[in-house]
Amino acid sequence: MDPPTSFGLWLRQRRKELDLTREVLAGCVGCSVSTLRKLEDDERRPSRQMAELLAGCLEIAPANRAAFLKIARAELPIDQLQNVKRLNVGRLKVDPSLAAFAPPRLPFSPTPLIGREYELATIAGLLQNPQCRLLTLTGPGGIGKSRLAMAVASAERANFEHGVCFVALAALNAAEFIIPAIADAIGFTFYGSMEPQVQLLSYLREKQALLVLDNFEHLLTPAQEGLSGQLFHDLLHQAPAVKLLVTSRERLNLQGEWVFEVQGLPVPPPGQKDNWESYSAVALFLRSARRVQLDFEVKAGEWPFIMRICQLLEGMPLGIELAASWVRLLSGQEIAQQIEHDLDFLATSFRDAPERHRSLRAAFDHSWKLLLAEEQRVMRQLSVFQGGFRREAAEQVAGASLLLLSALADKSLLRRAENGRYDLHELMRQYAQANLHKNPRELAAVQDRHSAYYMDFIQQREERLNGPRQAEALAELTAEIDNIRLGWRRAISNRQDVINHKVLKTLWYFYEIRGWFHEAEAAFGWAVAELEQIAAAGQTETAQIKLREFIRALHGWFCLRLGQQEKSRVLLQHSLAQLRALEAQVELAHMLHHIGVLEWSIGNYQQARALFQEELALCTQNSDLWGAALSHGNLGLVAQMLGEYEEARERMQQAIAIYRGLGDKRMVAIGLNFLGGVEAMVGDYAQAYVLLRESLTLNTALGERWSYAMTLNQLGLAAQAQGEYAEAQYLFQECIALFRDMGEKWWSMTRALNNLGNTTCALGDYAAARGYFLESFRTAIEAQLIPHALDALVGLAEVQAHEGAGEPALELLGHVLHHPASTQEAKTRAERLQADLEINFTPPQIEALRERGQGVTFEMLVEKFC
Repeated sequence: MDPPTSFGLWLRQRRKELDLTREVLAGCVGCSVSTLRKLEDDERRPSRQMAELLAGCLEIAPANRAAFLKIARAELPIDQLQNVKRLNVGRLKVDPSLAAFAPPRLPFSPTPLIGREYELATIAGLLQNPQCRLLTLTGPGGIGKSRLAMAVASAERANFEHGVCFVALAALNAAEFIIPAIADAIGFTFYGSMEPQVQLLSYLREKQALLVLDNFEHLLTPAQEGLSGQLFHDLLHQAPAVKLLVTSRERLNLQGEWVFEVQGLPVPPPGQKDNWESYSAVALFLRSARRVQLDFEVKAGEWPFIMRICQLLEGMPLGIELAASWVRLLSGQEIAQQIEHDLDFLATSFRDAPERHRSLRAAFDHSWKLLLAEEQRVMRQLSVFQGGFRREAAEQVAGASLLLLSALADKSLLRRAENGRYDLHELMRQYAQANLHKNPRELAAVQDRHSAYYMDFIQQREERLNGPRQAEALAELTAEIDNIRLGWRRAISNRQDVINHKVLKTLWYFYEIRGWFHEAEAAFGWAVAELEQIAAAGQTETAQIKLREFIRALHGWFCLRLGQQEKSRVLLQHSLAQLRALEAQVELAHMLHHIGVLEWSIGNYQQARALFQEELALCTQNSDLWGAALSHGNLGLVAQMLGEYEEARERMQQAIAIYRGLGDKRMVAIGLNFLGGVEAMVGDYAQAYVLLRESLTLNTALGERWSYAMTLNQLGLAAQAQGEYAEAQYLFQECIALFRDMGEKWWSMTRALNNLGNTTCALGDYAAARGYFLESFRTAIEAQLIPHALDALVGLAEVQAHEGAGEPALELLGHVLHHPASTQEAKTRAERLQADLEINFTPPQIEALRERGQGVTFEMLVEKFC
C-alpha cells in the first residue's frame, strides 16, 4: 500500500486498519460523523483537543504523541507519519452497533412541520449569534413550542460539532431529575461519588453542542427554581461551547436569557375570499381532518367556517388538531358554532383567564363531551402515567384496549411515538388528571394498579438484566424511569405487598449499572424512613420487616458507593442482625455481599472471606447462579490481596465461566479485568494481554467507562512490570483522567494514583511521585481505604529512599509490614525495599529503626501526611 499523501488519507487508512467505522470513531472522539468525514476528506484540520482524542482512539504510542499532534495540526510534514507507532495493546474489535458516546438521536415526528418558516429562520439566526447562549421559546400550552423546537434541533445538527440533544422534561416532578434526564439523552453514564451535576458539566466542558430542554415551566416553582437556576448558570459558565434552547410557558428570568415568543399559526384575515390553504392554520386543519377521514374534502360554502375555526382558536396548533378531529361527526359550520358557544360560556365562567387559554379550553371541553363514557374513563386513568406508557401498561392500568387507544389517537387526544410508546400532550394530561381527581376512590385504585404494574415490570426484567438482553432491559427500565419513580413511592407508602426481593435486586443492579448512586441512596433512604414511620404507627408483619431491612442494606450499599463508610457500616450491620434473626436467606445472601465488600475495602480480609463464603453457600442453596458468580469473584479478590494467586485465578475463572453462561457481558468484562491483573502479577503477561484486550473490547462495546478505565490500569501494571514505564505512565494517566471525569475518587482512583506514583518514581521524577502518593494517601484515609493508604506509604518510603532519607523510609516500611490490612503485594514491595536500605545500616541500627517503625501509630502517620 502506497504511503498516504495527506493527513485525511492517513486517517481513513488507520481507521480501516483498526476495523473501525466512521460512526464508532466519531463516537470515540466525541464528534459528529460529518465532522470526521471532513477530516478524512482534508476539508479541515482537527483542533488540538480533537487531535489528542484521535491519538487515544487510534492507539498512538505515548512516545509518538507529540509528533502526531503536530502532524495533525500541519506543524510537521505528512511524511513523518510513517514513524508513528501504535500502542502494544493489540487491535480492538469494536461492535459498531453498541459504540459508546454515539451522537444522540432526535425524537421522530410522524408528520412534517407546517409553516413556521419565519420562526425557523429567526431562531437559526439567534443561535448563530455568539452572545445568545440561552434562548427560551415562550408561549401558552398548545401553541406548538415543542414541535418548533424539534424542527430547530433537526435543522441545527450540522452546526454543532458534538450534535444536538432533545431532552423531554414534562414527566419530571422535581428539578433534581433534570441532570439525569440530560445525561440519559446524550448517552452519558454517571459513576462514583462526585455529584452528578459536576460529572455532567465536566463531560460537557469541551463539547460544542445544543441542548433542547422541552417543557420547563413546571420546574419554575419557588421550590424548584433555585436548583434549576443554578444548573443553567453552571452550564453557561462551565460549558462555554454549549447552547441551550428551552421551551416554557413563561420566561425563565435568568441573566443572559434571550426570549422568542411563539405565536399561533397565520390565519386568514376577516373578509378573505380565496387562497385560504396558503395560510398555515388552514393547511394544518386540512391535514388533521384528512388524517381522521381520508376522503375529507371541503364542501361548497364550508371554507368561511374553517377560516372561522382557525380564527377562533387563534392559530393554536393543538386546538386546531382537536377541532379537525370532529369532522367525522360535525360539519365545519357546526364545529365553529360549538367553539363559539363554549367560548361564550368560558368567558362568563373564567373571566380572569386569557382569551387564548379560553379558546383552547373550549376545544378540550368539546372534545371531552364527544367521548363515550368508556373513552372518558380511559382518558382519566391514562393521566396517571408519567413520561408516556406502553400498550400493555395502558391495558393493565387503565383497561384500555388497542381499539380504544386507536380511537383516542384518531381524535388527536393521544399520540403514538415511533418506538410504539403512547403519550398525552401535557395540557391534555393535566385536563384528564383534573377529572380523575374529582373521584378519590377511582384515583386511589388506578394509582395502586399503576404501582403494581411497574413493580412487576421491574421484576420481569431481572433475568434480562443479568443476561444477554441486558442492553434491552436497561433501555426499557430507563424509558419507564418516571413511572417507576412514581410507582415506587406509591408502593412503599401504600402497597408494600407488590415489592419483593426480585424487584429490589433488579433495582439495585439497574442503579449500579447506570451509576445513579445519588438517586439510589436517596430513594432507598427515603423508603427506610417511610417504612419505619409506618411500623411506628402499628404492628409490623415479618414480611414488612424483611422488606425494610433489605432496603436498608441497599441504602447502606449506595452509601458505601458514595464514600460514606461509617454510615454504610451502621446501616449494614443493623440489616445483617435483623435478617439473620429472621432467617431471611434470600435477602441475607444479597446483603452479605455488601458488608463483605465493606470489610474487604478496609483490609479486613479474613472477615470478608467468611462473609463471601457464607454468601456463596446461600446462593448455591437458593440456586442463584448470578449471586454465586459474584461470590466467587469476591473470594478471588480476597485471595489476591492475601497473595494466594492460584486460588484467586481459580475463583475468578469460575466467576467468568458462570457469567459467560448467563450472558452477562458487563460482569464478564469486569471479571476479565481482575483476572488479567492476577495473570500479570504472576508474570504471565501474554495471557494477561489476551484477557485485558477482550475486556477492553467488551467495555468499549458496552460503553462501560469505569471498567474500561480499570482495564487501562491493569494494562499499565503489565507494562510497568516489563519495564515499559513510558507506556505505563500514559495508561495510568488516561485511567486517572477517566476516573476524574466520571467522579470516581475512592477505591479505583487511589489505586491508580499509587500505580502512577510507582511508575513516575521509576522514571526518576520523585517530586511528582510524592504528589501522587500523598493524594492517594489522603483520599484513602478520607474513605477509610486502609490497604490503599498503606500502599501509598510504601511509595512514599521509596521516594524518601531515593532522596537519601533512609531512616524515615525504614520507619514507614516497618509500620506497613506489621499492619494487618497490608496486602501481600504491599508487603513484598516493602520487604524488598527494606532489604535494599538495611545494607547501609548496622544490625543495632536496623533493630532500633524497626522498633521505631512498629511504635509509629497509624494516627501519627495520618497527622503527619494529612
